[in-house]
Amino acid sequence: MGITADVRIKKHSNIMFILFITFVILFSFLIPLPVIASCAIAALGFAIGLLIISFVESEEDRKFLLRVFIYSYLARILVTLILYVLTLGWRSHDGFFIDDGWCYSENGWMMAKYLAKRLNVNIFLIKRMTVSGTFSIYDQINARVYLLVGKSPLSMLFMNSAIGAITVIFMYLISILVFKKEVARMAAMVCAFWPSLFLWSTQNLKEPATVFLSVLCFWGFISFLKKANLMYLVVVLIGTYLLINLMPPIAVILIMSIALHAAVSVYKLVKRTPILILVICVASIPILIKLTDVVSGVLNQYGSFKFTISDMLTSLNFHRNPRASANLAILPGYDFKGVGSLAIYLPIGLLAVLFGPFPWQLFSPSQIFAAPEMLIWYFMVPYLIKGLRVSFKNNLRYLFSMFLFIAGVILMLSLVEGNIGTIFRHRAVALNFLLLFVVVGINAGKKKLSYE
Repeated sequence: MGITADVRIKKHSNIMFILFITFVILFSFLIPLPVIASCAIAALGFAIGLLIISFVESEEDRKFLLRVFIYSYLARILVTLILYVLTLGWRSHDGFFIDDGWCYSENGWMMAKYLAKRLNVNIFLIKRMTVSGTFSIYDQINARVYLLVGKSPLSMLFMNSAIGAITVIFMYLISILVFKKEVARMAAMVCAFWPSLFLWSTQNLKEPATVFLSVLCFWGFISFLKKANLMYLVVVLIGTYLLINLMPPIAVILIMSIALHAAVSVYKLVKRTPILILVICVASIPILIKLTDVVSGVLNQYGSFKFTISDMLTSLNFHRNPRASANLAILPGYDFKGVGSLAIYLPIGLLAVLFGPFPWQLFSPSQIFAAPEMLIWYFMVPYLIKGLRVSFKNNLRYLFSMFLFIAGVILMLSLVEGNIGTIFRHRAVALNFLLLFVVVGINAGKKKLSYE
């Protein structure tokens, strides 16, 4: 009889643990701490992935996830090392393929030096001193890691590689909850090796963590709808809290999507009884409190926002115009002066979100890297439309919040982002879900439908 998936997982875990301990004991005095730390983070990510897989009930699913996770994680580690070595000495951004990753690292290192000296840190002063002119929670994560292990870019790169590979596990778990096994397996493979998602997870960017937390929240919510276990709601709350701190606008869209889905589900359950009003009001209190806190924080950072059409358009201009710069700017200098100008711009923004960067817009290495991906994406659009239609018809009970989330993210990016290069990266938060529906569309034409 062959070795079961459980035995393999335990065997891999034991081997990794023994190798890690041996490495630390034998080489701790010879190899710098940042190198040891990066190897330790890589090993920890591997162990966490194996631990998550070990909780999957089906042995067949565990075997599949074990293969996908190991291959996708090792591929990410390898590409991370190759890009890191190739970019050493590349301008002043040593080891960083994407400039923003270097900015996060430098900002974090500056903050870590302040923390190491136990100096009182003034965030507003820090912002003026950073290389990017901003200082976010992700900069602080860099700072905390560097405070512990020294300046170790590979530690952050390997951490994101682990997050990217673990995200694939949860995409499979979401898919298998709603669709049949062949759809789930194909979706996991596509999400594991889709070029842009793969690339972002090899860089020091906040997109991998943002994508992971979004996927984790939807896994928790859909699992709750299927199994009615309150522990899944705890997962949603934890994931939402972390996402609010990491990427507030995305967190707001996610909270509203899940809240609306939950409200509709409760509405159908109680059939317009007074219990409906009571449940919705009670459930809305913590959501409204947190949203108020998030919105007030955004207002303090970016400026005032009043609930009139004129002031909302002014706020959109305030956010969009600074971003509408460089080679891939979308209508630089364009102002939303009224509903008409907004209606004229919206289709252009939607085209940029759904189909950019276009093949003739290749101004950086990452955009050149994106060209073949976008050509493949254009051929996938008909399958995406079919998958959305089929899923909306057959699986709305479980995927309503996901539809709302995708629509909210696309609308926000089309109005707020003014640069196609930035849109290309930020679109990652919805891309896993879009790829899932592409796979559903591909399978929908088979004789035996691959969805439930």
